[in-house]
Amino acid sequence: MAPITADTVADVARLHIAAFPEAESTLLGRRYVVAFVDWFRRQPDAIALAAQAGDVLCGYVVGSPVERVARLYRQLLPTAVLSLVTNSRAVLNADIRTMAVAQLGLLLCRPPRAAWAPPALPRPTMILNAIAVLPPWQSCGVGEGLLQAFESEARARATRSLRLSVLRHNLSARRLYERHGWEAGGAVSEKRMYYTRLLRDGG
Repeated sequence: MAPITADTVADVARLHIAAFPEAESTLLGRRYVVAFVDWFRRQPDAIALAAQAGDVLCGYVVGSPVERVARLYRQLLPTAVLSLVTNSRAVLNADIRTMAVAQLGLLLCRPPRAAWAPPALPRPTMILNAIAVLPPWQSCGVGEGLLQAFESEARARATRSLRLSVLRHNLSARRLYERHGWEAGGAVSEKRMYYTRLLRDGG
């Protein structure tokens, strides 16, 4: 595992688009995905790691402290607006509209709706925002390596808990998290759910 660099951001963005073809971020277009990945690379308190298999970038993971989520969406807002203006498919997508409403609430410092409220966790908390492995390298230990590297980086920053959200139907990802000590939490929406992990000393 190695940090994502300015030279690998574009490759990570391509990987993200290939791994998540129907995700809101992908539907907003390549410009948005590049800005999303690069945001984590540039934040000193974020985690941005890539996995290489020879010369091929085959996986990545990014995350940030929970307090930085509003900053992420605030700084990506101009790119998101430009993407919506130039991409009619994105405007018509119901998931993007739902995401936009939720992110606008974060920008306005409004608490999430009760059904979306994250579980209470000991702070500091790090969010695993995205993790992906290209199909040829799935089930080869790359995902496990990325997850372990993310956790190690979080521990090095004195993080006490981790959080992520995942599509309910993504059973392979859910099994990966559960094998590594993550526990299913509350609902994010009808489609997504929380997973959490407490980082105890030595465990």
